[in-house]
Amino acid sequence: MSLSNDPVDKLFIFVHIPKTAGTTLSCIIEDQYKGNEFWKYSYDYQVLIEKANKMKCVIGHFPFGVHQHIKRPYTYLTMLRDPVERLISLYYFWSEQAFGNVQNVSFEEFIDSPIYDANVSNGQTLYLAGGLTPDLEKAKENLINHFAVAGILEMFNESLFFIKNECGWNINHYQLANKGKTRPAEIPFSKGVLELVKSKNELDLELYQFAKNLLETKIQQLNSDQTIEFNKFINQVRQH
Repeated sequence: MSLSNDPVDKLFIFVHIPKTAGTTLSCIIEDQYKGNEFWKYSYDYQVLIEKANKMKCVIGHFPFGVHQHIKRPYTYLTMLRDPVERLISLYYFWSEQAFGNVQNVSFEEFIDSPIYDANVSNGQTLYLAGGLTPDLEKAKENLINHFAVAGILEMFNESLFFIKNECGWNINHYQLANKGKTRPAEIPFSKGVLELVKSKNELDLELYQFAKNLLETKIQQLNSDQTIEFNKFINQVRQH
């Protein structure tokens, strides 16, 4: 994973899977580093490689694999989300942004159309496998061998505890960012539509549970002093 246990020496590579609280993490990162110490990826992979060789942290919508182009200690971090919840959130967010004409299609059409398939079918596995296809076993292997923390959005404070310890951050509060404005409080879709989402994301469902188990194991392995620190953090860190 990394050649050093010192946060000062490591490059932190955040793989931001869309609609997994990555924008909230980006805001937290901005509070932890100077402007010339971190880089937000903007779809120029060559620039990302250049920045990764200089910065303390890089974050963005890029897949696993950038470490292959750098010659320094590194570790990966990411956040995963319940696959059904992620796609519902993605649908409403894209509708708000009028992205890809999603505002003119139903959720079922969004899920079932080949036009959007690359974004709605096992997208989390694709990001973390780091290839052209969503390889579940490769994604699991990467999480074990290259990711210091694979957080879970539904356990955000718990995930943040391990991320801030890994990175040497000081966090007292954070603000939720990029939260959808039009998504209803209750899911307005039929059981059949939700089953369609699950059928197109079987790999993501298994990967999500795998990552959640890894996080729960981290919590269980804390010693008594660390458990006190953990409970204090997750109960006192403030969401603004």
